[in-house]
Amino acid sequence: MGELSHGEILAKLIDQELDLERGRKTSFEQRGAWVVASSGTLVTLLFALVATITKADGFALPAVSRWSLTGALAFFVSAAVAAVSLNWPQKSSAASLDANSLKAYVSTPWATPGQNTAIEVVAVRADILEKLQRVNNRRAYLLVGALTAETVAIVAVAAGVLAVFF
Repeated sequence: MGELSHGEILAKLIDQELDLERGRKTSFEQRGAWVVASSGTLVTLLFALVATITKADGFALPAVSRWSLTGALAFFVSAAVAAVSLNWPQKSSAASLDANSLKAYVSTPWATPGQNTAIEVVAVRADILEKLQRVNNRRAYLLVGALTAETVAIVAVAAGVLAVFF
C-alpha cells in the first residue's frame, strides 16, 4: 500500500477529531445526569433535615439557617437546571483541533483522482467539527456552572446546619 495522500491524511485526522468530540459530548451528558441526580438527592435530604429539625416543640429555625437553606435550595435547583440543559438537543453532530485551521487545507490542491469530491467531504466534516466544538464548549460552561452551583449549595446547607447547632 502506497503513501496516503494529503486529503486522505486530513480526512483521517478530522474523523479522529470527530470521534474525540463525540466522546466529549457523551462525557458532558453523563456528568450532567450525575449533577441532576445528586442535586435531587441533596434537596430531598435538605427537606428531611428541615422537617426533622423544625418538628420539635418550641423550636424556631434561626434566621441565618432559613436564609442559608433557602439559598441552598436555589443553588441546587440552579445546578439541576444547568445540568439538564447539558442534555438539551443541540443542532450539531464532533475535538481538540481547531476546525478553522483544517479549513485552510481545503484550498490546497490534492494530487488524487476525485479531489473535488474529497475536498467537499473534508469541508463538510470540518464544518461539523466546528459546530460540535462550539456546542461542546457551551456544554462545558454549563457543567462548570452546575458543579459550582451545587458546591455553593452544599456550603450553604452546612452553614445553615451549623447555625442551628451553634
